[in-house]
Amino acid sequence: MTAINQYADAIFAAQAARLAAKSSYLQRQTTHTAPPADGGTLAPDNLATTPTDESETGSEYFTFPNQMHTCVTVNVSNGPQGLEFECVFEFDWTATGMRQRYVIAGPDRVDTDWSEYDPNATPFS
Repeated sequence: MTAINQYADAIFAAQAARLAAKSSYLQRQTTHTAPPADGGTLAPDNLATTPTDESETGSEYFTFPNQMHTCVTVNVSNGPQGLEFECVFEFDWTATGMRQRYVIAGPDRVDTDWSEYDPNATPFS
């Protein structure tokens, strides 16, 4: 959890700076093309990719470490309370074939608990 809290701290600070500068939060596609697995680390290999409606990668506001235990995705929305974002942290367990997910929602920093799902399952089946 320490690494996730460190990533989240940096992302929340960056989102505050982005909101002040541009009146919007930054959306960030996942940092890895495949998530790290089994508690190991993996270099982020998807940092230059931007969402179709963004020109910024996020490196203007924060830097991800060279090796990470989870991949990170940042989603944005305009919800009932106004502008919101969520930081999604994921990694795989190869022994079970399941993916672990932890979400921290902003700007109020609401943490969820770890959840597990099958990334190869067909949704709504």
